[in-house]
Amino acid sequence: MEANGQVGVVHPPAVDEGYRAERLLGSGRASRVWAVVRNSDGARFALKVPAASPGGHGTTFETRRELNILSRFEHENLMHLSTVLETDQGPGLLMELAPGGSLGRVLRARGTLQPGEAVTVLVGIASVLAYLHGLNVCHGDVSPGNILFTASGKPLLGDLGTAALLGSGPAPAAAEEDDVLALAAVGWLIVTGRALPPAERRLPLAVLVPEIPAALAEAIDAGLEEEPKRRPDAAEFARRVFESTPAQPLDLALGDASAPLDQAPTRRSRLDQGRAPAGLRRRAGRGKNRRPGGSPGEHEGSGRSRNRMLLGAAAVLVAATMGLGAVAVAAPEMLPGAEPGEPGTPPPASDGGQSPGAQPLPPPDQAKDADTVRGAGDGAVPGSPEPSGQVSLARTSGSELELMVSSSDPVQAARALAELRARAFTAADADLLTGINTPRSPAMQADQAEISKLEAAETVLSGLAVEVVSAGPAVPGQDGRVSVRAAVSTSAYAERDARGGMVRNVAAVSSQDVVLVMVRTADGWRIEDILAPPA
Repeated sequence: MEANGQVGVVHPPAVDEGYRAERLLGSGRASRVWAVVRNSDGARFALKVPAASPGGHGTTFETRRELNILSRFEHENLMHLSTVLETDQGPGLLMELAPGGSLGRVLRARGTLQPGEAVTVLVGIASVLAYLHGLNVCHGDVSPGNILFTASGKPLLGDLGTAALLGSGPAPAAAEEDDVLALAAVGWLIVTGRALPPAERRLPLAVLVPEIPAALAEAIDAGLEEEPKRRPDAAEFARRVFESTPAQPLDLALGDASAPLDQAPTRRSRLDQGRAPAGLRRRAGRGKNRRPGGSPGEHEGSGRSRNRMLLGAAAVLVAATMGLGAVAVAAPEMLPGAEPGEPGTPPPASDGGQSPGAQPLPPPDQAKDADTVRGAGDGAVPGSPEPSGQVSLARTSGSELELMVSSSDPVQAARALAELRARAFTAADADLLTGINTPRSPAMQADQAEISKLEAAETVLSGLAVEVVSAGPAVPGQDGRVSVRAAVSTSAYAERDARGGMVRNVAAVSSQDVVLVMVRTADGWRIEDILAPPA
């Protein structure tokens, strides 16, 4: 379903139950999607209503049945469905609003995306396809019009209503492979700006676009294999693309004419709002074309930012799990090195026992991570130097880390805060965050939300370590804020259930550049926000 695809005169639906339709977002053969507002609180949603004549649309019962079927699918990169509303055009599905518009709209405005942006889109959508395929569901209509973006730039797969339950009808045997082919065709369009030509007239992508990373070209070409069985599955496709080149945030700054909603932020909106230190704002704006007419409050939206990035834990610096980061691409199971069969599929339901083949966690007094969770005591000493020249803090005592946090050097404090943050996630203890983040800050809200997920799932992260391999210099900013640019590495780790059973393994991430926005308090330095470095 393509954004702004209106043909002819279309009247907005009259919506019951305290909602009002504002504008048409997209139109297809079977349905139309409208932006609607809830009158009670001004919350914005999208409403999908039938495009057929009044006598041709389905019943509320049928629509609620569709909702009941589709609402059991939950993934960070899948459009969320809320409820069914009555309208004068038939029953409508109320769903999450994607104010960033569609990929088709972005490509019409820009032609192509940068390779890192392509990774952001392709891995996010491949991850949700892997999830659906693990549940024996294929989407059936992966296209630029059905790939949508949140205000933070996170890709969402929409229009799952066209999905076919495998085995419930005459669905083609290669349905899952067709989803991969369709996504690879989207990848071709993203990097070339052209529709996919027939196979007999198609050059290898590395020949056609030699400036993109060879590994990315090879990953997309693999998904385009004519023989379905030779294509990677969705999880493998995600892994190949993810490993091909570093992901980068999607630039949604498309100008006034094509924006579907007036609140879509630019990639640098957080910097333009004055939240980052002045030195960073100057560097981010140097030599770039700013979006005209922006005001400080224009891009606030829900308060989330694509430039914000998680430093560690379940997202392992990749923030699709919360839609908060500069790299809004993959759930952690999409990271390279995840165990075969796990990417994109939910963990099996626990029967209270241990997972087959899993090793139980050692008792607390024997656990390797016991020191790193609460601190090893005042007698502990820092670990050996890393190849980068930095010293590992994994076995540094809590008291020593507190001294580093309280030092006058924000760069030294940044290294200690990264280690303390990893320990908070390893322990799944939100109380530890008070010694790491400023209250009610973007960093605090993001970390609390992620730890709440671990608590709800009754899982822990075993073996997680976050190292600041290089940092500095510190750049002073407004209101006492200081920004520290850092390169951060994340160790391999395992997510385990309460009995020690393995949920998944996640491989190490060697390096990721971030900017820590820090504030010095009476108790030492604290993190206020984590941003992607300015381009």
